[in-house]
Amino acid sequence: VTPSLIAWVGLLMPTSLSLVTLIVGMAGTAYMDLTMWGYPPWFRALRFLLSVLAILSLWTTLMCRLILEYSDTYKTKKQKVEELVAPEKLVKSTKTVVKDEPKIEIPSKPAVQTEPLVTASKDVIVAQEEVKEIKD
Repeated sequence: VTPSLIAWVGLLMPTSLSLVTLIVGMAGTAYMDLTMWGYPPWFRALRFLLSVLAILSLWTTLMCRLILEYSDTYKTKKQKVEELVAPEKLVKSTKTVVKDEPKIEIPSKPAVQTEPLVTASKDVIVAQEEVKEIKD
């Protein structure tokens, strides 16, 4: 029952603290199982191997998480510094002439096509004329 309770408490915590709780819980339960009498040797070896793999997996996840958090924090701090010291934002003591950019006028209504497009071939046009004659 105790390993399940440790796992549930670990899942309710923030990520980094949760991983540490799960690592300590896995190590504690593995130690308790390995020191108990009555287990066959193959079970102890299997329990040790699986516990070490689970702890290494959790440790790797924790380290990757901490590295990513650090790099994101470093990037945001670096971006803030670059924004403060950006050359475009510095006030220059000399006068600069700003040229007017050309303005592009956009019509309020799209152009409407008044004549139909002729995309049909001559054969189709001839066939349409024959159909009209037959109908008349």
